[in-house]
Amino acid sequence: MASNSFASTAFQGCCEPPKNFRNNNNNNNNNRGNNPNNNNKNKVNLPNESIKSLEFIDSHVHYQKIFEFEKYNLNTTIGNNLNQLLNDKQNLEQFAKHKASINVNCWPDSFEFGLELQTINEKVFGTFGIHPHEAKFWNNEIENKLIECMNHSKTVAWGECGLDFFKNISSREQQINVCERQFQLAVQSNKPIVIHCRDAEIEMMELMQKNIPTNWNVHMHCFGSNINFANWLLLNYSNIYIGFTGAITFPNAADTRSVVEIVPINKLLLETDGPFMAPVPFRGQTAHPGHIPIVAQQVALIKNIPIEQVLQQTLQNTKQMYNLPF
Repeated sequence: MASNSFASTAFQGCCEPPKNFRNNNNNNNNNRGNNPNNNNKNKVNLPNESIKSLEFIDSHVHYQKIFEFEKYNLNTTIGNNLNQLLNDKQNLEQFAKHKASINVNCWPDSFEFGLELQTINEKVFGTFGIHPHEAKFWNNEIENKLIECMNHSKTVAWGECGLDFFKNISSREQQINVCERQFQLAVQSNKPIVIHCRDAEIEMMELMQKNIPTNWNVHMHCFGSNINFANWLLLNYSNIYIGFTGAITFPNAADTRSVVEIVPINKLLLETDGPFMAPVPFRGQTAHPGHIPIVAQQVALIKNIPIEQVLQQTLQNTKQMYNLPF
């Protein structure tokens, strides 16, 4: 298990609704979430009209899961489902302009869906990998399919992949073996890597050091660990990007907001992890890319900088992380 100095902070969720919150850090740096001044940054203000002309990218969303959550008729075409989603969510561009989304396909039954969606929609780019929960299903057929997916012109990364020792739906041994194999394949494919890490920081550091070059483009998605792990990533990987979701608006996520404070704005990504992690005041609903400006507003509040700066810089960060063609 990870030692106390790297153990996850209050926010635990990643690719699923959070089940509980806890603070098991004794390190003084990580007690910043208990500071009343830091807790004041939990206040959520919706963006105003000033950002209407600005663009944003959702750097991590699961469209297939959104379709499932919204109970769309999967007998219709994916294109019709996407149009239905966008029509149902009129507030997709309520606050700012939706430039693009990175659609993450990390379950075996999502691969064909993802390939079709990124082929038919100009705003959708894709990543493909096996989530640690699915590691027990890894086989040669899945590996070959993922390699095939990397050849699509709009596939921009490998992942998400990684370790999740909170639930251990797949055994730890399975997770470590499959994670390491995917890191190796991503580097062989010359693709950036999207990482899921939950309660496995020490093991993740070992796997990254062994398999990922220090100048590789890496997105540490839905960050829910602590300042120690964030600082290690920033120190050791020159092209690391750390993603934050609507969870930074949750009342019990003060420690994660403390991490947002110390991550340089040029190393930060905005993501929804849709359909999970809808921000306050939409918590409990289906998260979707239209919520990104709310996440940006919270980052602006935490860092005491204009939301315009957050949106403009994170859009550039996402373009650089994923080598997007615009």
